[in-house]
Amino acid sequence: MNIVYRKQIPYPQPVVLSAYFDLEHIAHVHPSTFGRTRVLKTHGRTVVWELESPAYLGVRFRNVIAQEYMPPYEIRARVTKGLLRGTEVFVRVEPSDGGTCIEETYMLPLPDLPLLGRLVRAWFAKKTDQIWEEDLEVGLPRGGWPGVPES
Repeated sequence: MNIVYRKQIPYPQPVVLSAYFDLEHIAHVHPSTFGRTRVLKTHGRTVVWELESPAYLGVRFRNVIAQEYMPPYEIRARVTKGLLRGTEVFVRVEPSDGGTCIEETYMLPLPDLPLLGRLVRAWFAKKTDQIWEEDLEVGLPRGGWPGVPES
């Protein structure tokens, strides 16, 4: 099942791009939406990191994500271990009038059934809007750790 999310962000493209690689920002601004993060390794254009979800009924899930920067505008993330294993996210972060246009395509290892699709798409839209609202409320980072690869 694929889900596409588009949004105009009122920040320049380099700032928006850096937000995807600022794991400190993600951990501090989004503890209830993303959870805890930890870099496992970096090599070339790839950052491999662990995401520990917020607790649900006292249980936390861990996922390992390989996130690759594909200059100048693209990012591909693959969940390689954990509950969400098999999920991929393809992101385009392009400059546009008044800021940056983002397009995130979530490729989920779920059957593409009409009712399931409506429920999952609605949940993703709500969560993704919430994450961007949190980002815009505090202001996007100006380049944090580990940083955009090769920059």
